[in-house]
Amino acid sequence: DNINKPKLGAFTLDKTGDSTIAYSDASTGTNKYVSAVLTDQSTGNFVNYAKLANTTNASGTGAIKAGNITTGTYNMLVFGEEANGDYLTDYASEFTSAIPVTFTGGKLTGMTLDENYTDASNAVKLINGFTLALANATYNQDFTSVQGSNRLIADATNGTTIAGDVNVANVATLTTVNEFTLKGTNTIDGTLAGDP
Repeated sequence: DNINKPKLGAFTLDKTGDSTIAYSDASTGTNKYVSAVLTDQSTGNFVNYAKLANTTNASGTGAIKAGNITTGTYNMLVFGEEANGDYLTDYASEFTSAIPVTFTGGKLTGMTLDENYTDASNAVKLINGFTLALANATYNQDFTSVQGSNRLIADATNGTTIAGDVNVANVATLTTVNEFTLKGTNTIDGTLAGDP
């Protein structure tokens, strides 16, 4: 069977709860899933595997749930699969580009997005202090922090451009501009909303 490689969309990244990832163009039908593996960044060895969503629809949202994952930084690779059970042939798509992720105490607590993630139509929401690092790349999506005592921290390498608007207007406790941080020589090619 030909299994589609899912297209990744919006992330909702929650440091204290389950994070989610939107997907589209997934294969649908019996035993079809969007799944992910974690690999060791130095050796490339697989260290964890999980099904994120049962793809009854080609588009949807999958949960990156807390689990028994040793604290550390890994590469996350997402793929489509048909998992048919014991003694039956399984099928899988190619992997998406690797996304560096950090797990702390079994929870996803950090992520790096680079030029491989370029879906301009979707936002990235950061909840409860989640840290999103931006690698050396140009971004076309809006980065939005949600209501509450949360921070959008873009710990970016030099030369990064965020091409979308950065909206921090809905963060109730925003008191200083330092609560939104771009580290290095970087630019926001858009507006920084909010009144710090």
